[in-house]
Amino acid sequence: MKKLVSLLTALMLVLSLSSFAMADAIKVGVIGPMTGPYAVYGLAVQYGAQIAAEEINAKGGVQFEILAEDDQGDGELGLNAYNKLLDDGVNIMLSTVTSGSCAVVADVANEERVFMLTPSGSADAITAEKDNVYRVCFKDSAQGLASAQYIYDNKLAEKVGIIYNNVQDYSIGIYNSF
Repeated sequence: MKKLVSLLTALMLVLSLSSFAMADAIKVGVIGPMTGPYAVYGLAVQYGAQIAAEEINAKGGVQFEILAEDDQGDGELGLNAYNKLLDDGVNIMLSTVTSGSCAVVADVANEERVFMLTPSGSADAITAEKDNVYRVCFKDSAQGLASAQYIYDNKLAEKVGIIYNNVQDYSIGIYNSF
């Protein structure tokens, strides 16, 4: 079943991209923290997207252009970056990298019917009730539940203390579902 869903998703993406085939290049917007404490995550996504685009473009055919904007992991800056990228003609959003910013941008992308794929935004609300916003990673509730289930199933502990960062969306999401 998972293979079928993956195949259908890939097919829908290919078909949606065919409408862009007449353009010079499909512009892909990348939003993430390029500066600040989470920059390692945003830069990794930006560089990964750039490498992928260069490899695809070298083969000819449909061409991709990567446009990146810094949100510093902040929702308001993420929304500003989203709007700038749309003004720059972006067709697809590969954004954003952190859950807090991603949740803000995903709500607007859903309303405006912009295709959005987050590589690492894991908060449950990002994709909830949105048919044009997708994620590559597991959502927080799945990670927290899987961790708790593993500990329980393997009888690793009867009591568990949890240390988490109470100001980081990712940490809070996993804590709440654990």
